[in-house]
Amino acid sequence: MTAEAGGPATKPADTASAALAKASAPKLSGKDADLEAKKKKAEADEAAKKKAEEEKAAKAKSENCESAKRNVATLQSGVRIATVNSKGEREFFDDDKRAAETKRAQEIVDTSCK
Repeated sequence: MTAEAGGPATKPADTASAALAKASAPKLSGKDADLEAKKKKAEADEAAKKKAEEEKAAKAKSENCESAKRNVATLQSGVRIATVNSKGEREFFDDDKRAAETKRAQEIVDTSCK
C-alpha cells in the first residue's frame, strides 16, 4: 500500500514542480528582455551624450577659430589697440606688442581652424 500511496503522491508533486518551472521560465526570459532593453537604452543614451559633447566641442572650436581670425585681422589692420593694465590704466600696443599678439593669435588660428 505504501507503494501505491507513494506513487500518486510523487506524481502530483512532480507535476506541480514542472508547472512551477514552466511558469517561472517565461518570467526569467521576460527579465532578460527587460534587462537587454535597459542595456540598449543605456548604450543609446551614452552614444547620444557622446555625440552631443562632440558637437559642443566642435562648435566651441569653430567659435575659437572665428574669434582668432578676427583678432588677427584687427591686429594686422594697423588700428591703434589698447588694453587696460592691472592699475586700470590704458596701454597702447607698440610694434613689439602688436607683433607678439599677432603671432599668438595666428597660432590659435593654426590650431583651431583645422
